[in-house]
Amino acid sequence: TPLLTIRKAKNVTISGMTFENDLADCITVSDSTAVRIERCIVRNGRELAIDLDGGSDDVINGCEIYDTGAGGIHLEGGDRKTLTPAHHMASNNTIHDFSQLQRTAAYAITIAGVGNKAAHNLIYNGPHQAILIAGNDNFIEYNILHDIVTDASDAGAVYKGRDPSCRGNVIRYNFFRDIGRPGNMTCAVYFDDGD
Repeated sequence: TPLLTIRKAKNVTISGMTFENDLADCITVSDSTAVRIERCIVRNGRELAIDLDGGSDDVINGCEIYDTGAGGIHLEGGDRKTLTPAHHMASNNTIHDFSQLQRTAAYAITIAGVGNKAAHNLIYNGPHQAILIAGNDNFIEYNILHDIVTDASDAGAVYKGRDPSCRGNVIRYNFFRDIGRPGNMTCAVYFDDGD
C-alpha cells in the first residue's frame, strides 16, 4: 500500500518529509481540497511518486522526486463534461531518473482533467516522454526539460494525442534541450494521431 494516503480531506499540508523504498505509489491523494505536499523528497518507489486524483485546489510544490519505477506525479481533477476546472498545480519540483522499471508511458508529470497546471518544474533523465496532457484547459509553462526520450523513438518530451476533444490546453515558455538521440524520431512537443 502507499506510504501515505489522504482521502476526502481538506486543508492538509505535508511538508519537509522523505518518502522512500515502497512497493506501490508512495503518496496518494483522492477527492481532497487544498491539500499541499511541499518540500518533500519522494524516491526509490516501485510505481508513482505521487498520485493525486479528484478534488480541487491541491498543490505539489518544491518536491524532489527521483528513482521511481513508473513515473513522478499524476495530477487529475475537474469535470470534462462541464469543463469545471480543478485548479491542481505541480510547481517548482525537480523530477529526475524516473520511469526506471516501466520504461515507456510512465511520465514525470501527467496532467489530466480540466484546468490544472505544471509550472516551473525541472525534469531530466527520462527514457521516454516527460509530460502527458490528457484533458482540457490545462497549462504546461515555464518548465525546463532536458535529457528526455533517451531510449525511445516516435516520442516527444511533452506528449498529447489520440483524443481531439482534449482542447484549450496551453504549452508555453518552456525550455527544451537534448531531447532524444540522433537518428531517432523525437521532438520537444508531440501532437499524435488525430490531435
